[in-house]
Amino acid sequence: MLSGAAGLGAAPVLRAAGAAGRMAHRLHAGNPSPDELRRLFGARPIDVAATACRISELRHRNRAMAAIVAKRSLSSVIDLADEESVEQLQQLRRAGPAVLLTWHMGTVLGLATLLARGAIPALIVRTGFFYTGPQCLEFAYTAGGERDRVATLLRAVNRLRDGGLVVIAADGPDPAETMTVRCFGRRVAFARGPFAMSRMSRTAIVPLAPYWNTSGKIALRLGAPLPKDAASGRRDVDAEQVPADAAASWLESYLSEAPHELWVYTLRRLLAAREW
Repeated sequence: MLSGAAGLGAAPVLRAAGAAGRMAHRLHAGNPSPDELRRLFGARPIDVAATACRISELRHRNRAMAAIVAKRSLSSVIDLADEESVEQLQQLRRAGPAVLLTWHMGTVLGLATLLARGAIPALIVRTGFFYTGPQCLEFAYTAGGERDRVATLLRAVNRLRDGGLVVIAADGPDPAETMTVRCFGRRVAFARGPFAMSRMSRTAIVPLAPYWNTSGKIALRLGAPLPKDAASGRRDVDAEQVPADAAASWLESYLSEAPHELWVYTLRRLLAAREW
């Protein structure tokens, strides 16, 4: 789709991609299936058929978004940023250092787009290289083995101690160390990294989720800072469990309100987890 729309701006390409996703779901329903959503959400009052269609729309729109950024750079989509959400991030930055905790859901590259729009400095921790951004965004990668993981952790901790922002996902693919949390009645694995860097730097963790609003802009759901373990003398991993459990509760609450923000990848990872 993108190759045939080289002269178009990002917004019409993304609208067309969303429409294609809705059509694809009507023609070939099942990715995801309503039954998968019923298994995750149980008795919650969710229209699973409509939600499955919206997830298909999101999937196609995100694919187009990723292709646009890969072909044209992140700067080509910053006009899609919702200005009120950019201001939220500006206020968060002024408040002091924070770990910005994300998941694989909602708008792909949405948080990076909002940060770029506001020229807000941040260190983004990723598994490997995917895209480049403006000068305000720096990247650290964990896919190179233990040495890279340790170097990235220390770099993130130092950034937080210097008053900066660090962006990291709780559900990255195959993290080296995980923590078990209860989410949707399942034993879900979160990466330990975000909680370790928060503990080591004594910095708040703020959960958030970018999403497409009704105006076609990238907006942000910003949660309250997660609680920390106030007890002394506990093992590191035990101290990290308190904010990890709170993060799982925030994620479940958010997705129960906005189930259409699920990625198929995330839905199936949740369903694959053992029941609690």
